[in-house]
Amino acid sequence: MQTTLMQTALMQTALMQTALMQTALMQTAPSRRSTQMSCSIWTTPERERGGLMTIEKGQPWGESHGVGVESVLPDDAAVARYVNDHPAAVVSAVSGDLMQTLGLSDGPRREPLWFPMDLGFASLDGGAEQPFAAHVIARSTGWLGVSAAVMNAAWLNDRYLGPRSHPNDGLLDVTIGALPPRQLWAAAKRAKTGVHVPHPALSVKRVPVWEHTFDRARSIWIDGCRIGRAKHLVCRVESDAFTLVG
Repeated sequence: MQTTLMQTALMQTALMQTALMQTALMQTAPSRRSTQMSCSIWTTPERERGGLMTIEKGQPWGESHGVGVESVLPDDAAVARYVNDHPAAVVSAVSGDLMQTLGLSDGPRREPLWFPMDLGFASLDGGAEQPFAAHVIARSTGWLGVSAAVMNAAWLNDRYLGPRSHPNDGLLDVTIGALPPRQLWAAAKRAKTGVHVPHPALSVKRVPVWEHTFDRARSIWIDGCRIGRAKHLVCRVESDAFTLVG
């Protein structure tokens, strides 16, 4: 009887320890998106434009040493906001599509590299520019009608929407078009591996500045945060705006 009671007590203790450990892990585990903390609207201060020193085809990218990290930020939206307020900042990120593009979805590598990065800016209906680190998405509910993906990073969550996009080439990778409703599911599946393009209904271009007027207002998402609705959208990229350590 005493043995049974002792075994029961030990089992209860083990279960309590397991529950406490799981709670701790849930509290400390990084979130893929921390939108409640970092999603907001901000304006762009005047900035000095530096020289263009972007990545070239066939050239190595990233340095094995550099200055210290100023701030570790939760996601792409937080990176864009911080860098916009601190030009030429050196930062790292817990998660986000920029880190995914660098192959660092689980966080910085043991021996980190210093990557020069571009920063994008978007203007909605002629309003003040808003910075973005990874992407701008303009779409309607369910991606029906003309939608656009303006990519600085290569990934949007688990969708490889910018297979040719590079976050330090001085260009934005833009895909725009309207897929027939019956093709949307198949396209979403193909987008996981980046084979959704080429497609006759989609136009793809790589440009430093992109401007478009939709037939009606679209929902605008900047770095995973819904900013509002706009009919006219202008996006541009600023080269070598900051350094990402990962």
